[in-house]
Amino acid sequence: MRDDERGKLDEFEAERDARWSAMGMPDVGSRYWDRNTEPMSFADWAEAFEDLEYRTVARDQIGDLEVSTIWLGLDHSFLPESRPLIFETMIFDCSTEAVAEMRERMKDWPSMAETNRGAGRYQERYSTEEEAIRGHGQAIVAAKAGLIDLEANI
Repeated sequence: MRDDERGKLDEFEAERDARWSAMGMPDVGSRYWDRNTEPMSFADWAEAFEDLEYRTVARDQIGDLEVSTIWLGLDHSFLPESRPLIFETMIFDCSTEAVAEMRERMKDWPSMAETNRGAGRYQERYSTEEEAIRGHGQAIVAAKAGLIDLEANI
């Protein structure tokens, strides 16, 4: 990331925090966390998020299902008292029919339709990489046992 890009992201983060404070929004602490659950700036998060290898924790194909666990970095707990939820496991149906259906639904967003792997509805989030790896393993076991109902989860 270039220095001018980093500077713009830092400015954006400062302006956003000032707007939220002016509206009386509580300070929720860090919103961005690295893979070791250490706080990071918005600019550092944006740079790390561009790195697919850094984001990817694990990925496995089980028949037509893909089990994917990634680092999100952005806290998805949205509650100040909660542990940050910065990792996510999802299971995608990558069957030809599911991918075709997803691309049809996304035809107005061509770039997304080209990169989408399939219809995913199973989702779990975690606070640590260790929890995410354990959850990924549990998702693989469930997928292999045929226990995943992509229509029921979420």
